[in-house]
Amino acid sequence: DDPDTTWLAERCGAGTPGSCQRVLTAHYAESVRTYEEWDTYAAEVCARYEKVCTSCFCVDTITDFWLVWIFSLSEGYSGVCSAQFGTLVQEVLLFVAAVASVVVVNMALKTGLRMFAGFEKKPTVTETEKSITLKVFLAQFFNTAFVPLLVYARLEALAKTTCQDGTMEAYNPARPTATFGWDGMPCDPEERADGTPVCALGGGVCRALAPDAFPIFAGEYSDFNSAWYSKVAASILVTVMVNTMLTLMPLMVEWPIQLLQEAIARRSAVTQRQLNRALEGPSFELAARYGVLLNTIFVA
Repeated sequence: DDPDTTWLAERCGAGTPGSCQRVLTAHYAESVRTYEEWDTYAAEVCARYEKVCTSCFCVDTITDFWLVWIFSLSEGYSGVCSAQFGTLVQEVLLFVAAVASVVVVNMALKTGLRMFAGFEKKPTVTETEKSITLKVFLAQFFNTAFVPLLVYARLEALAKTTCQDGTMEAYNPARPTATFGWDGMPCDPEERADGTPVCALGGGVCRALAPDAFPIFAGEYSDFNSAWYSKVAASILVTVMVNTMLTLMPLMVEWPIQLLQEAIARRSAVTQRQLNRALEGPSFELAARYGVLLNTIFVA
């Protein structure tokens, strides 16, 4: 019934020369979407990305220009990167403290084991030296390699925090709402429900199976990844290097003292015994140093 269509059909049917064309015009409805700004979500997203970008920027600048940061010459970045700089300094100090503590314990073990070796009453000096070497090696190897390995290792079965020591029944994953806070439920020590720790709702506490006093296998790393090598392996390597240098320190101190004693003895020694004693030099601790050397070889 469209007049244009009727006219076109009549024209084409009348044998009019030329081509018959029909023009169709389509009209589409345009839809406009409007978004309402959500202040809370926008603030959280912006804060998260700002924190990530700022952290990357600050870590790079502080790592490349740490000397400038120490002397506070980079005042333009101080307001932006002060938190990251403080965190980086804290990590370095903790790293140095961990290495220093292991080195001090190793020195104490070497000295103490040598002192206690006399109580064994070995029949010969060789047996005594062998005993000192073995004990120094085992003690330092355990303290240098095994202790960091056990402390930083993570086994989920021991490190996972759950509600324990509660007065309610066991947590049932099929009824999470009804058994919320009961024994066995995975938890976070900082998690709260209406201001109350979640495990307190079942009369228990949130903790891991590993004991708090000696938290082995409750560390950060469940595998030997790049983060483990950059932190744990680096501290072990630095400890071995410091132990090696400390083994040579007595020689560096005793050698100039020995030269001074010899020079004085040439002028002041009255008897041959005094001259011989001045030229003897200090005793060489073969057993303890050999134990340290074995520790360096096996750890490295």
